[in-house]
Amino acid sequence: MNRQTMLTFVVVTVVCLCASLFATQQLIARKRIEHENADLKARVETQGKEQEEAAARIATLQQSVEKTSTEATALRQQMAVQDQKLARAEVLTQAREKEESFKTSCVDSDAKLGSGSIFVRGYVEVENARSYDSCQGNRLLEQVCIENPHGSGHWIPDYNWVNCPGGARCVNGECLR
Repeated sequence: MNRQTMLTFVVVTVVCLCASLFATQQLIARKRIEHENADLKARVETQGKEQEEAAARIATLQQSVEKTSTEATALRQQMAVQDQKLARAEVLTQAREKEESFKTSCVDSDAKLGSGSIFVRGYVEVENARSYDSCQGNRLLEQVCIENPHGSGHWIPDYNWVNCPGGARCVNGECLR
């Protein structure tokens, strides 16, 4: 072999080795990138699942808050009723202690309307003190007079809870159709 052929052979061999080395490095880099992409996809899927779980937990907590709020409102209404009963009992106790007469008059402004009284805002008046019908939510607090004890001639204000009939809503102490 002559020197020129040998030199050409060496150059071709070096070029082939360099090309092979370059291709090997490119393959290694590609595999590393593919591995990193697989890791990133797994992280994205994990984060997506965690986000869905967090959204579900938030929805559950919101439902719990709404339920608790509804229960709290109901308890407040019950407390208001109990407070009114307690106030009535205290008035009666004070009157008994002072040995005052229980003979009083009570006027129910819408009593003559009977069952239709829920469609009119009425009041109860005892000794110039008036208590008006009112609403709590869609429930009507209808003021009435009752004789207590029965046959005593002692009339006291009382109330009845009334759910407004279908299609009606409670507004300012009356059921509106």
